[in-house]
Parts: sequence; C-alpha cells; structure tokens
Amino acid sequence: MTNVKDQTTITKLMQEVNVLTAALRDAPSRNDVLEEVATELEKFTFAFGVDTVHSFAAFVRGLKDVQE
Repeated sequence: MTNVKDQTTITKLMQEVNVLTAALRDAPSRNDVLEEVATELEKFTFAFGVDTVHSFAAFVRGLKDVQE
C-alpha cells in the first residue's frame, strides 16, 4: 500500500515520463540530422572547393543508419 507522498512522487514521475516521451517522438532522427549537416556543408563550396565539400558531405551521409 502506498502513502500519499509516494503516490505524489509516482504521479510526478509519470508526468516526466510523458513529457520525455513526447519530446523523443517529436525529435528529428539521427539520419535527419546527418542529412541536414550534409546539406549545410554543401553550401561551403566558396571556402573549400566543390570536390572537397562534396566529398565531406558524402562522408557525412555515409554515417546514416541503413535501417531507417
């Protein structure tokens, strides 16, 4: 049997779990983040040259998980 203090703690913990679950559901996947990084890298051709930038963007894209 739980007392009021324990029940309050359990309720607060469940609220935190619900908040974290919602945040994880809305978070971009690792692959999405890697694609965004690669896309932004491709904008740096003025500083490093097209071949270098495209090679590095391809490397970053190669880090994606295949399962998704």
